[in-house]
Amino acid sequence: MGKEFVEKREDIMGIVESRVLECQAAKIKNEVNETGNEIQVTVSGFDNLIDSLRDLTATEDLSGANKWDTGSELGKQDAKRYMKYKKLPKVLLFHLLRFAYNKYTGRVEEITSYFECPNELDMEEFCLPEVDKTRYTLTAVLAHRGDPMSGHYITYAQPKHDGNWYVFND
Repeated sequence: MGKEFVEKREDIMGIVESRVLECQAAKIKNEVNETGNEIQVTVSGFDNLIDSLRDLTATEDLSGANKWDTGSELGKQDAKRYMKYKKLPKVLLFHLLRFAYNKYTGRVEEITSYFECPNELDMEEFCLPEVDKTRYTLTAVLAHRGDPMSGHYITYAQPKHDGNWYVFND
């Protein structure tokens, strides 16, 4: 669809994740940026979007038996690893990971537990300080009915942000 389409899509929906590894002793801060158009959040084990996002962006302590190997003369050192958002879009999409492989049945199964998503969301705690757009209002929910191999999609939307929700179901 061309370069102009890609640029406009990135402006409207582009997300940049910053994956950071820091080691004070070795004076290393390694940052890798990844781009995408949605945030995938785990449903299994969480009651709501905020808790899942906190887990996704939690700092991992690399110390004790789990020290990071600097690969230099400094050897294994304490470090920390985390992911934060470096850029958020005008329109923020979440993909709720509602399917999981069941090793006992050998099948992919839908996770049907309750999972709360707030009507108003401030993403500031999950972002690097330079991110300016962090507040969002829930506008639509896309739901799947069926099993992992087939089914039907239904959309619930509030296009005017006026509290009136509509169901789009063919």
